[in-house]
Amino acid sequence: MNEQPLLQRPVTAWLLGIIMPIGMVIADPAIFRGSGAGDGPELGAVMPGCYCAILLGMIALACHLRAKGPSAYLAGVLLAATTFAAGLGVVMLPTTILGTLFAGIGVLGVSPFMTALVFGARTRLAFRDSPTVGRMPRFLLGFLLYVGVCALVQWRVDASWARSALRF
Repeated sequence: MNEQPLLQRPVTAWLLGIIMPIGMVIADPAIFRGSGAGDGPELGAVMPGCYCAILLGMIALACHLRAKGPSAYLAGVLLAATTFAAGLGVVMLPTTILGTLFAGIGVLGVSPFMTALVFGARTRLAFRDSPTVGRMPRFLLGFLLYVGVCALVQWRVDASWARSALRF
């Protein structure tokens, strides 16, 4: 019997691409919210954009898993989410290594890499199986919309914080 590779299985996608990121955001010890020790959270300043990126990636993955057919647009969104997850993993790597050495719990910091692997596998499936006519423009549109929405959220939150800081 020819079974699907582990990263292409829907159960793996739900676990590593949706459930695990939700758990990691909830349990976040130092990356976005900080632990009270040191000089603050590592990525606290970009938390709104990052949370938006995480949410959009999970939504795109869920849409891809529930869709009746492949979508080049979703493949573009998933590629952007793959890139974000891998980049987040790289940024978190020093904290992950230190947390693993001193507390053992830092090993959870490899979760963005696992999410990126699942998103990447799903990107390839969605792109490969989508209709070839107009595939690349739809793919690029999905990628650019993901990046644009996340950047817009971050920009508007930053602008709101700046305006509120000027009032005091």
